[in-house]
Amino acid sequence: MRKHQVLSLLTVLLVVPCSFLIAESAEKVPRVEIVLFTPSDIEPPVDAELRLKQLGSFTEQFFVKWLKKAGYPPVREQFFTRDDMNEIVVRRIKGDKTAASGAYDKWGFARSVRLKTEEQYSLPDHGNMYWIFVWLGEDREYKDWRGLGTPKGGGVCMVRYPKVPDPLVTKTYIHELGHVFSLPHIGPLKKQREDVSLMGPNLINYRKLIKKPYRTYYMTPAASAMIWKHPVFTGTVEQRGSMPKQLELSAYQAKFDLRKKEITITGKIRSDMPCHSVVLVDQSQGAPGPYWYKSYVSRVASDGSFKITVSEPIPRSGIFKLLPCFENGINTGNKTTNGLQSAISKPYTWNGKKFIFR
Repeated sequence: MRKHQVLSLLTVLLVVPCSFLIAESAEKVPRVEIVLFTPSDIEPPVDAELRLKQLGSFTEQFFVKWLKKAGYPPVREQFFTRDDMNEIVVRRIKGDKTAASGAYDKWGFARSVRLKTEEQYSLPDHGNMYWIFVWLGEDREYKDWRGLGTPKGGGVCMVRYPKVPDPLVTKTYIHELGHVFSLPHIGPLKKQREDVSLMGPNLINYRKLIKKPYRTYYMTPAASAMIWKHPVFTGTVEQRGSMPKQLELSAYQAKFDLRKKEITITGKIRSDMPCHSVVLVDQSQGAPGPYWYKSYVSRVASDGSFKITVSEPIPRSGIFKLLPCFENGINTGNKTTNGLQSAISKPYTWNGKKFIFR
């Protein structure tokens, strides 16, 4: 066999397996499934699938819009499962019990819906995410809205099916999906008080404090940083869920500018994994609650340095929560768990005249 023929054969043998590996990697990207659930004796509204497809399309556009606006453009702009015609797929699941049984009034059956969806539709378990809409009929309403998830293990949220769409209430549906993407509660800045952050208070609680409804809703830059590298938006599962073995915050400094009424936070992140941003959530005692905690973010420079401007500090004591965001979609400050609960804590006090940082 001639030399060039041998080289050609070797090229084929090397290239073909790589293509299979790429295809296999793509197939393992977690799915985001829309599920319509009804009890055994209830049929969904006739236009339910159409409404959920429309909501799904709007939701994709919402995330893409605010990710791009914050400077975190996603690789994937369509993340819900689609059919051969590129239409969003809605999975229909029926329970084994009736609506009147009360078995579907509380969150506890979420896992069984997830497992039944995977079994009924032969879905591979790649740490998928499930946005479950519960319809209990005209005279019964699902009220136990919840959502949770991680970049590694996927997640589930359950909400009431929106028979009568309300643009302001739509925020709450997407809010729960945000939790599936592992977003915590993040409140609006005062300068944007006419609007509300996606992970901030719902319409009822917003009205209680502000005394009027919000106009619309948006996703904060901090939230954008936290989901930017989630496998759903990158389309890759490389090092999915891997935690850094080394992580250190050094050269931390906080300075209060009395004239500008701003706090500047600087520091350096040292890690064995690439970190693209640092999120700061201000857990001030002056905030009405977690839904109102303000957030800020900074990109991390090549040398690990970052600079965050806290533009709306509240003259009360509190804790700055610093959360490094990594290139594989993990957000951790303690090397073991994902999310805001793992953040690095930096307490501060207000003595009536100035902030004192520790």
